Amino acid sequence: MNGEKVRLPGIEYMANSNPNFGAAEPRNVMDSVVYAMKDLNVCITRFHWQQDDYLLDLMDEYGILVQKEIPWWQQPGNLTTELMNTAQKQLSDMIEAHYNHPSIFSWGLSNEVNGGTKKETILTLKDYVKNLDSSRMVTVVSNKMWKRKGNDESLLCDLPTWNEYIGTWHAENRYQLPEMFEIVKNTIGDRPLLITENGISEPAFTGGDARRIDEMIYHIGEWSKRPYIIGYIYFSLNDYRTHMGEEGFGKYKIRRHGIMDLNLKPKPSYSVLKQIASPIEITKIERIENEHAMLKFRVKNTIPQYTLRSYKIQYYTIDNELLEIPLPDLMPGETFSTRLENINSRFSLKFTSKRILCSSILIMINMYL
Repeated sequence: MNGEKVRLPGIEYMANSNPNFGAAEPRNVMDSVVYAMKDLNVCITRFHWQQDDYLLDLMDEYGILVQKEIPWWQQPGNLTTELMNTAQKQLSDMIEAHYNHPSIFSWGLSNEVNGGTKKETILTLKDYVKNLDSSRMVTVVSNKMWKRKGNDESLLCDLPTWNEYIGTWHAENRYQLPEMFEIVKNTIGDRPLLITENGISEPAFTGGDARRIDEMIYHIGEWSKRPYIIGYIYFSLNDYRTHMGEEGFGKYKIRRHGIMDLNLKPKPSYSVLKQIASPIEITKIERIENEHAMLKFRVKNTIPQYTLRSYKIQYYTIDNELLEIPLPDLMPGETFSTRLENINSRFSLKFTSKRILCSSILIMINMYL
């Protein structure tokens, strides 16, 4: 990004899922969604279908990259002339409406449509989009590259993708993932790979949020080991309403796939992903003298991986005064130490960017002195 190598953590929001509003989400709901993303430290997202202009305004303002797609999911395997016209109309409407949003980095043609789509269909749509906007990437989201190899549709576009569900929807268990990655790496060669989905859908798979946490830690750990994986978009931020839902009925038919519920109430897995996605790792903090401490931290060099610019540390002193410590630009892998003066006996410490409301790092540390 702008000449800098980055590896970005992300999450996807399934819009229209609050049963009180459906597709007519008020702005305060969209505000809550983007604030949650920022609080989670994520930098990238995708949408399975077109979103409201206000939501994209928020993505621009808060600095979250967006892949925006038309709603072609799994079926049909190929497009009739009428459906091709519909796809092109949706793509042109989407690009005309939202071309000027700097947060959008890619236009998406389809999600998990494989095994029946003709190569010419994908290339025709790709060329159609490139003629409308040559400045952005065009993507097709795949979920079977490990199986389809060189025939995988995502290879026809600008960025190979993988909805990686090894151990749940695909394969016998998650420990087959390393051998699947060998196949995928051989398939993509020197190209990068974006993980576009992973998570646990209940009750299709048992174990609840505890298993969600365990799987999250395992899979993100495996992705981080592989430098060609440039980021991930965890699925999903919220439990969501869908006709495919395994529980509930009517407007409450859902899949429990989220780290938050339908009303955006966090589950324990929310806090875990927040810590994983933080670009900062506290390596040492200790009291010196009575009301002072030394803090040492490291900028992560896995996923996430990006330079911290214009950040500062904030905390309240023993006199309840807000104290700020500006930080220099810090590159991935670098460490930094600083002295904290006049700390409370029990205090919270926040790493934030220039705008407090747009904090991309929030780490709470309790100290007992």
